[in-house]
Amino acid sequence: MSNNRGTNQFNVNYTQIKELISKGSLKCKQCKKVKRLSLFIKRKDAKFGYLYLCKSCHTNRVLKNRQKLSNKNYKEFLKYLLRQNTYFAKVRNIKSSINLEDLISLFEYQKGLCALTKVKMTYRLGQGKTGLNISIDRINSKKGYFNSNIRLSTDVANRSLHNFEDKIIYKHVKLILKKYYNFSL
Repeated sequence: MSNNRGTNQFNVNYTQIKELISKGSLKCKQCKKVKRLSLFIKRKDAKFGYLYLCKSCHTNRVLKNRQKLSNKNYKEFLKYLLRQNTYFAKVRNIKSSINLEDLISLFEYQKGLCALTKVKMTYRLGQGKTGLNISIDRINSKKGYFNSNIRLSTDVANRSLHNFEDKIIYKHVKLILKKYYNFSL
């Protein structure tokens, strides 16, 4: 640990950071270049409101991590998904008490199939949006991420539901089938 005033255990000089931010810039911890603030990601939970990595270094880091995971098994994907979900739940102030074992058990219980469509879910990273990838769906979107309120679905099925209840979506699907395909359920 450094004895320099304004420096923490990670060797970040807070005085220097404050000075740079007051001038509208920040130094990236990855590429070590001083860049304007617009090239950094705003982050509410960061000490000074910005990530210490510029946008391009952050993007490269994320892509590198995704590539590491892209050929892994579903357990590695669920670990990634849980980490992402935990962060977004915190940012959106949604309660969450699920863990990796819960997701693995649920995936195995559902036999790798989407709870809504029964389509086999995929677990690919680093290829952009993949509609059949696993997604954590809250059954009741007004409640948090709890074992009794989650199911695994494909990303596209989850996004299609948005904040609607299953019965509303089911009713609209029936109307669409009837109107366009003369088909009744």
